[in-house]
Amino acid sequence: MEYSLAGRAVVVAGLAVATLAVPAQAEAGGGLLAGSPRIETVRALVPREGRHAGRLVVWVRVAHASGTRRAVARELPETIHWARVTARVGEASRTATQRIDLDRRRAPGGYHFRFPRSALAAQAGRRVPVSVRVQQTIDMDSDGDSDDRALSSAMRNVPLARPALSIEPSDGEYENGVNDSLQVSGGYVTSFFFMSGTNSPCAVGPAGVVRAPIDPQTGRFSFESTNAQSNPPVNTTAKGTFTDTTSLTLDASLMVGSCTYDVSPTEFSVLL
Repeated sequence: MEYSLAGRAVVVAGLAVATLAVPAQAEAGGGLLAGSPRIETVRALVPREGRHAGRLVVWVRVAHASGTRRAVARELPETIHWARVTARVGEASRTATQRIDLDRRRAPGGYHFRFPRSALAAQAGRRVPVSVRVQQTIDMDSDGDSDDRALSSAMRNVPLARPALSIEPSDGEYENGVNDSLQVSGGYVTSFFFMSGTNSPCAVGPAGVVRAPIDPQTGRFSFESTNAQSNPPVNTTAKGTFTDTTSLTLDASLMVGSCTYDVSPTEFSVLL
């Protein structure tokens, strides 16, 4: 992700929750993005300890707009699909950009923004007004021109949390001692492999690529994955909580037909 101190002002009216969305063209009209991105969660926290102690951390979870059937069919190796998210607190702003996959499903995104404590100077009480603007663009043939875009903006007056830490897990592989693993990168769980399932009655050790943002206040994440190539299909669901920056607990299960296996042990730690 790339961050910059400068960002365009987001025009908002009042501190109440308000959302302005500019939807892309409908699929029937030839649009490439199906609807607009959805701003799902905005959090504000000032950790008491750790590398971000005393700073204002804002985290935004976005459900990015999916691509239409037409867009996915037209996709080229050089197709560029970007998300640009700007968060503003008072006069200070931060911007993050991220390249995302073009998919028929909404893609979850988690964005961290770090502000100096002075950004809170003008705020009174225990709530922080945060304005957020999300823009998605698609450039199908990488010629520098946008072929479609979708916008959303919102103003959230969010409670200010003061946890001990901002939970931003270390990048790397996390294991539970029986070769089950999760891969973490840039604040996301990015893949999984539950090898222990091969020794279960289901006799399947599912693996897959996922995109599960990790909430820095709660440490929580979740994902679902289906391997439709198997017969019957293998469905995997998981939800977990990072207890600190190097360990987590996981509640995960896989289902193959009528067989269900719960992944165990549930404690995972990063491999150092």
